[in-house]
Formats: sequence, structure tokens, C-alpha cells
Amino acid sequence: MIEHYAFWTEEKLRNVAHETVNTISMLMVHCTWNQYKAIFIRYIQIMNSAKSKGRDEQLRDAVLLVVALSTSLHQWSSSAAEKPKDFPKQVEKLDEFVLKNISVPLRKMLTTRDENTVIFRAPLSEALTSLIMCCSEEQITAELPGVLTSICHILRAKSEELRDAIRKHLCRIAVFLGPDYFKFILKELKGALQRGTQIHILSFTVHTLLLALEDHLKHGDLGDVADMLIEIIMNDVFGEASKEKEAEGYSNKMKEIKHNKSYDTGELVAGNIFLKDFGHLMTPVKYLLRERLSLKTQRRLDELLRRFSLGLNKNEEAASSDIIILCHEIYTQAIDYVNENIKKKKEEEVDEKVEHFLVQLDARPVKTQLEYSLYIRTMQKFSFELLRTAITKHSSLFTVANLSSFVPLLASSLTSDDEGVVISALKLFTMLVRLDFPDETDRYFTTAARSVMRIIKDMPSTNNELCQSCLRFMSAVIRHKEDLKLKDTAISYILKKVEPDLDEPMRQGVAFGFVKSLIAKHFMLAEIYDTMDIVSKIMITSTSKEIMEVSRSVFFTFLMEYDQSRGRLEKQFKMLINNLEYPAQSGRQSVLELLHLIVNKAGKELLQKLGSSFFIALANSSISDDSPNCREMATETIGLILTKLSQAGGDLTFIEKYIGMWLKQNKNELLARCGLHMYSLYAVSVGYDSNEELNEIALNKITSILKAARKSDDVSSVEVAHELVYISLTTLEKLKDETNLFESKFENIWEYVVDK
Repeated sequence: MIEHYAFWTEEKLRNVAHETVNTISMLMVHCTWNQYKAIFIRYIQIMNSAKSKGRDEQLRDAVLLVVALSTSLHQWSSSAAEKPKDFPKQVEKLDEFVLKNISVPLRKMLTTRDENTVIFRAPLSEALTSLIMCCSEEQITAELPGVLTSICHILRAKSEELRDAIRKHLCRIAVFLGPDYFKFILKELKGALQRGTQIHILSFTVHTLLLALEDHLKHGDLGDVADMLIEIIMNDVFGEASKEKEAEGYSNKMKEIKHNKSYDTGELVAGNIFLKDFGHLMTPVKYLLRERLSLKTQRRLDELLRRFSLGLNKNEEAASSDIIILCHEIYTQAIDYVNENIKKKKEEEVDEKVEHFLVQLDARPVKTQLEYSLYIRTMQKFSFELLRTAITKHSSLFTVANLSSFVPLLASSLTSDDEGVVISALKLFTMLVRLDFPDETDRYFTTAARSVMRIIKDMPSTNNELCQSCLRFMSAVIRHKEDLKLKDTAISYILKKVEPDLDEPMRQGVAFGFVKSLIAKHFMLAEIYDTMDIVSKIMITSTSKEIMEVSRSVFFTFLMEYDQSRGRLEKQFKMLINNLEYPAQSGRQSVLELLHLIVNKAGKELLQKLGSSFFIALANSSISDDSPNCREMATETIGLILTKLSQAGGDLTFIEKYIGMWLKQNKNELLARCGLHMYSLYAVSVGYDSNEELNEIALNKITSILKAARKSDDVSSVEVAHELVYISLTTLEKLKDETNLFESKFENIWEYVVDK
């Protein structure tokens, strides 16, 4: 009834055709065995007829029906499925039907050489795979490789569209077969794609298959094929095909060549295998490192190892101590290998007198000599980077027990001639300083610090990664290691060297980190005072919010905890007060933040000394600053000064005197406003009843302002006095919370406030 809908040729009805195929697949499960065989054979005949008559669309639809029927048979073959009553109970009969009646014509159709119809016929590989998996284990082993070979050989085609289609079907086959049969597919792929551009197609296809299987793989499923996978990766990245691709004038538009997926494959494999199997991936890498490598090859190798490291840190075992053991083994095996070869070389050395009479047949050896330095530095760097990533991602591994054995290795690595090894060691060392190691291990940090200082001294500038890593390590080791003993002259030298970096956007973060560590540990050096003068300027002039905060924190700690002579301290505070008028708002805010910190931290004696100068400058900012934020910050700091002095029983006479003088101003409107503003802060912070004389002056001032505003008939004069009227009313609003303004003595004020 519905079969003819599967052969619709109109494009707009293709969805109907696909749904028909799916429906037939479900219906076939409910047919008898004889009906199934008859229908299957009829569809094969339709397929053969369409091929012979050149009806490509009918061929395509017939192939889809064959694939659908193969799925039905596979459902029957599973032990739990409900089967037809006449379904063969003997496996031999099922094998005979599949292999003789079905498999032969389907395989013949699949292997027919016709590039025009190969895309339509390619799904037959899925059907054949599904049918063969219904057979006995013996027949599966015998027949499956042939089907896989047929489909893999089509990947040699020049058509990119065809290769993409074949890869799609191969992925479906891989998912259908599951991880247990992935080795079958890899073997057939390697056999079909062996030279030239086929190597790149092989690598690209393997990566596509791994992505398709990713959700179906269990941890360790790729362990059995690790050797095959790394061989494919190495051939693609470092083999002859790779050299041809880099040759001058070589160009190819194949996407398998343009997009190298071998690095991604390496990451996927490293993330799946057991850590004990990781040696399979490293073996060819070690062999490669024993050769003399070009700079390009070294870079490709570094990238491959980096991707291995990323994969390992996604590995399920990465959170266990096994990853620590693996890192240690990689390092020690490299050292042992080099030492063993050096020992052999010494044993083979001939006495100088005997050597004089020997003919050197290999005076110009063709064979490349071993490059021990490249081997050892690559393995060391890989070990350190892998360990650093592991302990960063998994905090449970960051323990003394796990990492104490690495401290001597790291200390010795700082003497390496390779900059990359030293940088990797320093990055790891910088993390380890936070741990409390035993005394016998802690001594290595002092040794390391001295080595690092020598490196810094030998550097012409700090503008390189090695020097920046050294400075980060020094900052960390000074901060975290209490028993660290370093010469003051060495610290002073480094401090002067990093001073220019304090104002360099790319390096100031590291420079401030070093200065901050010295201040935190109270290093008493003359150079620190000079450096703080620079920091105090950066705190105001920097355009970076983060650097402003860091410099302000450092400078505040310096002011509060370092010995300051009277003249120097006054000079610093004068500098801060002067910069309350700095042109940039960010600079003024930074100064106000610091002043607030100082006032909050200061004791009674210091606050009494600072109160007068701070009060006048802050009062000016609270009224005249262009920025509302700055005015608010200044107001808040004044309130804090008044509150702390009042609570500590400090002398407020000076402040009260100035408030009174400003309130008596009749000609200078700005000072009058300032007086009212300061009076409102005084009343709130100290208390309304603290100074009756000041209250009387303020209330008289408010009354006169409100009276003048009510009586004035000149509109322009009212506008000029608007700010005075506003601050007067604001002051009254604050006073109502401090005293009862509705008493009779305040009646004369209210008659100018309330419109009668």
C-alpha cells in the first residue's frame, strides 16, 4: 500500500519518501521470516534493475529500503527481541541466507566502479555491516573486514563531496559496531590509505570517527588502539607527506590537508586512555627526539605535546595521584636515558695513543647524532607543564606528600641552558612556595631564589618572559617563606631594576607584585623609600583601575607600617592634599580613597595632627569639586574625622572655629555654603548639643538666607541664592533627626519655610 511512496521523485515530497522508508522498517519487524526474505530479495532486484537501466533516483530509494530492512533483521537477531515463529533457530541457516542470498549482490553493487552513483550506493556499507553482525562470530571475523575495506577504498576518491559522504556512513558504521570494533575500522583505513595525500585523508577521517564515537567510548577504550593512533598522528605531522606539504610551491585545496586534525586526535586519545598506557603515545615522540630536528619540527612537536597535556588533564584519572607519578616518571626516565647513553659513550672511548693509529671510517657520518639536550629539555618541560596544569585543575593533588619529590628536580632545572625549561620550572616553583614543606626540602627554595637572582642580574632588561617569571617567583618566595635569607644588596638591585616597569602597562602587574611582597615582609631598604615616591605618583596618574588599587594599597601599607620621619610624613600628606585638585577625576578619587583609609586607620594622636589640614582641604572638595562622587567621598571622610575625634575625646576647637568663620560669611557665597555643609556634618557626627554658640550662628545664618529668599522680588537674585537656600533646607532636614525643630524657639525659621 505504501511502498510506492518511497520512490517519489519530486523534491518537495522527499520527506514523505523518507517517512515511508522508516515506516516500512518498523512494519518489517512484524512480518514472517518468509515474507521478509521475499521482500528483501525483491528490493535487491529493484536496486539491480535501477542500476542497469541508469535510473539513479530509483537506485537511491531502493538502497535506502535495503538499509531499512537490514535494520529490521538486526533487531530480530538480538536475543531479547521478539522473533517470527518461522525465524531460523540454527545460526548456520541465518548465515547462509545473509552471506549467499543477500551479502553477495549487495557487495557486488557496492564495489561497482561508477563514480556517478557511488554516493547513492555508499549506504549499502551500513546495510552490509548490519547484516553481517547478525551472523556468527566466525563469519563476522571473516566478512566484516571485506566490507570495511570496500568503503575505506572509496576515500581515495578525488571528489571532496564523495569523501564527506563516505565518512558520514563510516561514522554511522563505527557507532553501530561500537568501540570494540574500532580496531577493525582502523586496520582497514590504514590498509586503504597509505601514501601521499591519503595520509592526510586517513588522519582527518580518524579524527571524524573519534568525534562520532566520543559519547559512546568508555574510559580506556582507546588503549588497545593507542599504538595505531599515534602512528597515524606521527605520519601525518612528521612523516614524508607532511614534508611534501611544506615544500615550496606545494598547494592543495583538499580540506584534509588544509585542516590538520592530528593534534585534536592526540588530545582526544590522551583524554581517553589509561595513564599506564600513555607510554604508547610517548614512545614515537622519544624516538623522534633522538634525531636532529628543524625548528619547524620542534614547534610541531611542542604543539603535539601541549595537546597531549590538555587531553591528560581531561582524563578521568587526572584527579588521582597517578598523574603525579606519570609526571615524575617522564622526568626521571629522560634523565636516566641521557645518563645511560653518556656512560656508554665514555666506555666506548679509545685510549688517545691507540686512537692515533685507527682509521675513522665514519669521519663524515651520515647518521644523525643523538641530540641529548633536545631530548631532555623537551621531556622536562612537558613533565613540568603537565604537572602544573594538573595541580591547578585538581586542588586535591596540591599536597606536600605529592609534590615534595619535585622540589629538588625543579631546583636543579633552574640551571638548564634552555629558557623554556627554566620558565616552566619557575611557574611550577611559584605555585609550590605556598606549601609548608619540611626543613630539608625548604632549603631548596633558598637555593632556587639565589639562582633566580643570578638570572635576573644577567638579564639586560626585564622585558622578556624569563625575567618576568623570575620576578613572579621572587615575589612568591619572599611572601611565603619566612626563613628565606637573602642579601639586602641583591634585593635592592632587583628593586631598582623593576622600578621602570612600575609605569609600563605590560609589566607593571609583576613589578607591583614584587614591591608588594617586600612591603608585606617589611624589608628595610633605603631604595624602598625612593620606590614609594614613584608608587605615590602612579596611584594618581595611572589610567588602570587595577593598578591604582594595587598602588594605593602598597602606599597605604608603607605609610602606616614603615618608619617615617616627621618631615617626610608631612611631605607625603601635603602631596595628597595638593592632588585633591588633580585634573583627572580618577586621580582625585584615588587620593580620597587613600585619605579615607588613613583616617579610618589613624589613632587619636595622629588624627589630631592631621585633622586640621585634612579638614580644610576636604571641605573645599566637598563643595567645589566638579564630580558628585568626589564631593560625596570628601563628605564621608570629613564625617569620619569628626566622629572619630568626638569618640576619642579629641580637640575640635580648630574645626569649630573654621565652621563658625565660614557661617559668618556674607559676601562669599561659596564659603557660606561650605559653612552650612560642615555644620550639618558636625551636628550629625558630633551632636547638636555639643556647641550652643555654633548652633546659634548656624540657625541665624539659615534664617537670614530664607528671609532674603522670601523677601526678594528680583528673580535673578533668587536664582543666585538658590544653592544657599537649598543647602539651608538640607541642613534643616538633617537637624530634625538631631533635635526637635518644632519647639517654639525655632518658630522664626519656620515662618520663612512655610508659605502662609
